[in-house]
This record gives sequence, structure tokens and C-alpha cells, in this order.
Amino acid sequence: MDSVSSMRRNKVFSVFNDCLAFVVYEEYTMTMTEKYFDIWVMREYGVEDSWTKQLVVGPLLGIGRPLYFSKNGVLLVGDDGAIVLYNIGSKEIRKLQIPEFPNSLIPIQAMVYVESLVSLTGA
Repeated sequence: MDSVSSMRRNKVFSVFNDCLAFVVYEEYTMTMTEKYFDIWVMREYGVEDSWTKQLVVGPLLGIGRPLYFSKNGVLLVGDDGAIVLYNIGSKEIRKLQIPEFPNSLIPIQAMVYVESLVSLTGA
């Protein structure tokens, strides 16, 4: 069985450098050792042809999914539930320790909260 064709692609909308971004990455499989994150950015909002591949993050080991993007780095969730900071410029990875959540077998779900003045109900 071809391991590449059996992989499932995950797609996440986000914000990267103040632009709408679309992140594509492969779902983890037992045979997969490295993961890449392709970051596509819409340069001109509403113009379909303005999508450009901005950046490829990786290869990274032990990373589950992207969480948040800043100008200098990417906040990621590790396969073990740990929060990991990846510096885009230096390509260094740093595991962030959260004292209230020691490493355990209990999976931790992380999300990003962003305040907005836009109504979710459209009212």
C-alpha cells in the first residue's frame, strides 16, 4: 500500500501576517516520522487567484497540528499534547512547560481565543 496516497490531508484556516491563511498538513500515521505544514496566504481578500504559497514549515518530528501563527513563529501542539514554539527564522523548536498540566497520558486539547467586535450571529 502506498503510504503517501493513504495519508489524509488536514486543512485549517488561520491568520498569517495579517492575511487570511490556509494551512495544509498530513495527518499523522504510524509510518510517518516527519511532518510539513504548507502555509498559503490570500494576498488580496476575495480574489481567488491571489492565493500564494508563503511558507513551508518542517520537517518537524513529534508535532500534531498548528495552533497559532505570529510574525516570527508558529505555536504547535505536539503529538504528546505539549505546546511547542517553532521559530520561523532560526528554525529552532522550544517546548513550553505549563506547570498546571504536567505530562500525562490524559490528552489535552488546546485552542486559541481571539477577541472580535464581529457578531457571530450577524446581528
